[in-house]
Amino acid sequence: MSIAHTHKTILDTVSAYEKLLTEVSDELFITTPQGGGWSYAEVFAHIFNSNITCIQAIDKCIQGVAVESDEGMSLGVRLVFFFGRFPPGKFKVPDRIKSQVRKISKQEAHELITLFKDQLSQITPLVENARSDQKIKHPRLGMLNAVKWYEFIDIHTRHHRKQLIRISSKYQVAGYR
Repeated sequence: MSIAHTHKTILDTVSAYEKLLTEVSDELFITTPQGGGWSYAEVFAHIFNSNITCIQAIDKCIQGVAVESDEGMSLGVRLVFFFGRFPPGKFKVPDRIKSQVRKISKQEAHELITLFKDQLSQITPLVENARSDQKIKHPRLGMLNAVKWYEFIDIHTRHHRKQLIRISSKYQVAGYR
């Protein structure tokens, strides 16, 4: 998949996040779903803070200040990128990431989305020219170069959109699917 196509997919998914922001009340946005799990606010905080961190990793790869590595990806990781999604099931969130998740306001979510989209638009034209041997370690997926980090943003953002759909079904938020 090309960077241009991945960029469009990311923006399409982010548009769904933005649509949800307009459809839910401030109160519902921060409400923990019955039965537990993350609120909308926590999902938004996680995904956009993580995506901004991914852009920082991409930038290091582009700038040539990452780790020079010819380490390949494991079969499982190659399958994630081949299929463009994580395997079924839930994953335990690493403690470092879990500690960053908090309930944010809709305004804060909007500001994070704006920051992410601005940074994404700046980095996108540079991704394809990054050296493929410049890599940063992902906590679960291993050493990733700029292109793989960019693809990860897409996979991860779409993955959490499914989580938002599950939350919406609990509240029967109209139109969000």
